[in-house]
Amino acid sequence: MSLTPQEVMNVIADKNRQLTMKNEELVELSEKQADAKREYLKSLAQEITKLKIEGQSVTLIKDLAKGDKIVAELGYKADVAFGVRDACKEKIADLRSGIESSRSILSFLKAEFEVSRG
Repeated sequence: MSLTPQEVMNVIADKNRQLTMKNEELVELSEKQADAKREYLKSLAQEITKLKIEGQSVTLIKDLAKGDKIVAELGYKADVAFGVRDACKEKIADLRSGIESSRSILSFLKAEFEVSRG
């Protein structure tokens, strides 16, 4: 299947539109990831403080705090938010790669056209 130059330019335009949307999404996802991490760290600090007050062994406090139901759930949410943000970054890289590939195809079609003209 051979694409016309116009079809390749349409592909590039579409990928540029998608790239713009993904870049905007990345900003939102980065904010969500930072919020999730902040909530996790606040909860972890509170649980560590609680365990210190209760007189738990210093060597166990951090592990016990991370195992708390609420802290663990917030840690999970922070990890998921980080993964979603990373997936978005990968999609952005894929779109950029697709744009570059399309530009290469367009350059090839241009060179092919110039050769055919003589």
